[in-house]
Amino acid sequence: MNIAPMVCVLPLLLTIISCSSNNATQELTLSEPEDTAPSLAGKWHITSFTGRDGSIENISARAEWALSFNVDNSIQMQSIWVEHGPCDGYSFEYTFNDNTLTRLGDINSPDGGCTASASIELFDEERLLNQMFRESKTFTTDFSNGESLSISSGFNEVLHLKKEPFIAENIIDRLWTLDSVIDESGTIVDVYQEPGFEFTLQFSAAVPTSAYNPMRRFTEVVGINVCNHFGGGYAIRGFLLGFTQLAHDDQDCERALEPVPRLVNQVLQHNGSLLVDLSGDTLTLESSTDILLVYKEL
Repeated sequence: MNIAPMVCVLPLLLTIISCSSNNATQELTLSEPEDTAPSLAGKWHITSFTGRDGSIENISARAEWALSFNVDNSIQMQSIWVEHGPCDGYSFEYTFNDNTLTRLGDINSPDGGCTASASIELFDEERLLNQMFRESKTFTTDFSNGESLSISSGFNEVLHLKKEPFIAENIIDRLWTLDSVIDESGTIVDVYQEPGFEFTLQFSAAVPTSAYNPMRRFTEVVGINVCNHFGGGYAIRGFLLGFTQLAHDDQDCERALEPVPRLVNQVLQHNGSLLVDLSGDTLTLESSTDILLVYKEL
């Protein structure tokens, strides 16, 4: 058997493989870097609105206003009332260049609406936001950090927004311990914890309700308010947290009537949604009555 031709071919094959590897490495080296600039695309939650006179309007704690920047270069503005569902939804097309947002054409008005009670409470916010986008066509923006966004009109109106958070994913399976409470007057109330008299909160991810029907799922929250255990369901939509079918022990222990347990119970039994904020190891819940519960993961 003559193997001489195979021996001669081997160096040539090695040369080809070496050249191919070098070319591939060169192509990777010369490839353009990924664009890491922040993008407007996605959903932004409106936190406050600065009017023409400089006054600041905070968005209702019982409703959520959001702007969605869609891939088809359209913007949808919608309010969501937790008890009643979605309300009005305006939309328009836009262009965006050099931090300048330009509205194209007219604003499309919503087909649906809210119930009477929701419409009344949302009227001021709807009027201000609707006025801003209808009376201006060009807006300047600032979203240098990619997490917060401000949109300014030519009439000194400023819309303040935050990128839709991933709060739901980041609060689960963590034990939250109450660190401080702020009451309706803004007074900080000290929290005193001891064994048997604790203040905790813990959220679970969606879990099956039974092994026989794994498609049925729910979210669960459990906790302790001084001496009473509580639990039920919860839902998070943007910055809004709502508890459902919350039940508790209702034990009459010696500390149950102290200010902190009373305020915690008011927030847990609050009729409506809570504003939720997550910053590192700090979780803050705020009711529409201006009670703040500040939890920390210890």
